Amino acid sequence: MSKVLLSDVCEISSGQPAPQKKEIFGDDGYPFIRAGSLEALIDGNGRTERILPQVGKELRLRLFPRNTILFAKSGMSAKIGRVYKLEEPSYVVSHLAAIIPHEDKIDPEWLKRWLEYNPPSRLIPNEAYPSIKLSEIAKLQLKLEAINRQKEISGFLKNADKLRQTHKEQLVLLDNYLKSIFFNMFGDPVTNEKDWPIEELKINAERICVAYVGPCNEFYTSSENGVPMIRTGNLKENRLDLSNLKYVTKEFHNKQKKSQLQEGDLLIARRGINGQAALVPRGIGVANALNIVIIRPDRKKYDPLFLSFCFNSKSNLFSLGNRLSGSTQNVINTRAIQDHKLIRPYLYLQNDFSGTVEKVEAIKQEMYESLTEMDNHFNALTQKYFG
Repeated sequence: MSKVLLSDVCEISSGQPAPQKKEIFGDDGYPFIRAGSLEALIDGNGRTERILPQVGKELRLRLFPRNTILFAKSGMSAKIGRVYKLEEPSYVVSHLAAIIPHEDKIDPEWLKRWLEYNPPSRLIPNEAYPSIKLSEIAKLQLKLEAINRQKEISGFLKNADKLRQTHKEQLVLLDNYLKSIFFNMFGDPVTNEKDWPIEELKINAERICVAYVGPCNEFYTSSENGVPMIRTGNLKENRLDLSNLKYVTKEFHNKQKKSQLQEGDLLIARRGINGQAALVPRGIGVANALNIVIIRPDRKKYDPLFLSFCFNSKSNLFSLGNRLSGSTQNVINTRAIQDHKLIRPYLYLQNDFSGTVEKVEAIKQEMYESLTEMDNHFNALTQKYFG
């Protein structure tokens, strides 16, 4: 094993400014990778803009080879730490660092994994103005084993990661299965081809209000002494993600009564992914909420699980988004939710759908637990090889 600088085994470069004319981009040619493209590309569902080779030559764009490692070196994306290995030759925007491995010295897949474990974001000198100098990237130190051993390690990690990704894909398939059941039973909730009654939500809700809005840092405390504070970042489609919770003091919770949550409350994001709804699950206990719309449905009119899926349908979110098109801050308020019209199918059908959802969610919960074990195993492997 030998210690080397990254510049000893790679070419350290960066992309070029994006062409300004929209007509330059199309569906043919080589991909043009932007900083905003990385998330979708890493998730395996990215569709990038493309530039024809002859156009790229005319613009003097550099075509980076397959296996070049990309990560953001400037802007807020630099703080996130996404690392991507090119699957085909591509043009690259100037915000991205482009690391071209000398493949006789370092395995590209091994280097990608090393950078994931040792994120380049640690090189940012000032969090307020995130930027990473190429000269600092070049000085990164690595402990390199023989190239064959690097490939062996990257193979282990790739297989372990593939198992994780397969589990994640299965979870997505189950989500899509539930959506298809919803549309088979109830149709599109906006076009309403099944001719269900359509009513304003305020008629069928016990309560619609905005949770506490304001600074909260001074009220945060430890999990042992506090009450969970649900924020927009905890809202996922039809569920809460409780992996990154913050906690507020019990005194604050007791004072903010309108923000206190109950099982079956539907929580609506006011910013970000506008209108995305998450259901407060059973067993959450006491909890509060920050800058979120809270809907407490009338259980005689709506099953909460049905209402969550109805809200999160693409057509409903699009319809709700259109009502915000004139808003300067693009923030959902209680009036918009109160006046929003939704289908109201027979309650027994809503309950039937809810029963199916609960059975599938039980399967998903087992898969999430299995995925957690896989994540722990993967993290242990990366610690072993790169720690």
